[in-house]
Amino acid sequence: MRSILWEADDPNGDTLTFDLLFRGEGESAWKPLAKALRESFFALDTTQLPDGLYRVRVEASDALSNPAGQAKTAAQVSDPFLVDNTPPSVQVTVKKGGREATLDVSATDTPGPIARAEYSVDATRWVPIAPTDGVSDSRAETYSITLGGLRPGEHTVIVKVTDLLGNVGAGKAVFTSE
Repeated sequence: MRSILWEADDPNGDTLTFDLLFRGEGESAWKPLAKALRESFFALDTTQLPDGLYRVRVEASDALSNPAGQAKTAAQVSDPFLVDNTPPSVQVTVKKGGREATLDVSATDTPGPIARAEYSVDATRWVPIAPTDGVSDSRAETYSITLGGLRPGEHTVIVKVTDLLGNVGAGKAVFTSE
């Protein structure tokens, strides 16, 4: 969900109504989103839109308070905003040796940057991990985790990665330590 807020007033106190339109990056036509709103607030369910950059246009009119043909209008276009409903893709590979294992993780997210990553061994607590470059700020990140002191037997490691807009992707690896 995205909240769209705007401010508008009429110098002589006329009642204002608002039409909202939207357009994706690279598109030329504005598409209707909402008509004749009386409040300067709208909640946009972005799950109805494909991933990408969008803008919203707010058109104000004082037609309700004026005779036909004498209404005034004004419009404003928002800054672009990112719609990202796609979770990151996560791949986990394991290199093991005795009671130790090293996990190499790669994560990618198509529309936006990755914000954070965490792992859990055998459903224990989540542990944050830093990317190999030190900063979670790009659409592709890599991680390396060394797990020592593992008990002999099968283990499951889950890595969850969250992008900037809160979408979560996960990957897992199952391996046996000696």
